[in-house]
Amino acid sequence: GASIEEVANASDCFDPNDPNDPQYTLERRMAESHGRIFFTSQFTNNENPAAHAATTGREIVEDLHKVDFLIAGVGTAGSSRGTAETLRLVNPSLQVVGLTARRHDYVPGIRSAEELWENGIFLRDNYTELIDVSSRDAIEGMLTLIRKCGIPAGPSSGANLFGALRYLRAIDEDFTEPRIAVFFACDRMESYLSYVKERRPDIFGENEAALSWHDLSQEDVEEAPSISPVEMRNFAGAQRLLVIDTRSTIAYRLGHIPGSINYPLEMLRSLFRAGLPFPKDSFLVFVCQQGVYTRPLAAAATNAGFSAASLRGGYREWLESGVATYQLSLNLLQ
Repeated sequence: GASIEEVANASDCFDPNDPNDPQYTLERRMAESHGRIFFTSQFTNNENPAAHAATTGREIVEDLHKVDFLIAGVGTAGSSRGTAETLRLVNPSLQVVGLTARRHDYVPGIRSAEELWENGIFLRDNYTELIDVSSRDAIEGMLTLIRKCGIPAGPSSGANLFGALRYLRAIDEDFTEPRIAVFFACDRMESYLSYVKERRPDIFGENEAALSWHDLSQEDVEEAPSISPVEMRNFAGAQRLLVIDTRSTIAYRLGHIPGSINYPLEMLRSLFRAGLPFPKDSFLVFVCQQGVYTRPLAAAATNAGFSAASLRGGYREWLESGVATYQLSLNLLQ
């Protein structure tokens, strides 16, 4: 008897200008309901860690009793927080290592260190240490679970294994007696085949992508060229400029930098695999809503020989910069 309404698939970058963005849709409906809608919200609901304290943690204690290390990817933070609560009843000296995704990378179910502060149930004091893992690390760990352990788990489980082994190997020599460490194998791999194929096409017998940002280091991304809206305006007259808006088609229709072209992020990622179809004598400026997810694109394009930059602060900064009335000449894009 329930009424079910489907919303558009989420993108990596929340876009408040896109009325079909699922987060935007949910927040709008909540505001309009005047308290009639209850949102369970796994990111803010304390029943999330409580459930793990009562079930996951208890199961581990029943099987292993005392645990010395808990290594877990941090998504909502519910499993690591709740499980640790129960494990510490047996061993107050439990060390909890939280695994985060690299800021400009994407590991399903695991958030970056910057995103964790958006979680209402994340408590930094729960973790002895936070270390990051990449999507490549996650897939490598996934392959180990499948090939060597017979566990068909997905990339988040692979990230947990990879991060656990890396952390424990580094401290292993400090101990003279055995210690017990636990990590979570929390999902299956069938839903992630396209994710794996995009990052490791060689597993499927295909060649590596012509361009890739998955292998970029954090330093590569942080040092990627960027340009402010004012600098872009001043730069346009000196060189052929191509502004590429990576937001959704709907967000682009609602508002965009005049003269820019729209290649949504997922479409652009497919182009990266085959090679960008843009002229190398143009200066490429990649635009997203807040200027975060275009930095790896600028770094990868620059490494491939393009002149490229990310628009600093994204479309939002362009609107707030006072140059929104500036019109890019269409002949710059011809």
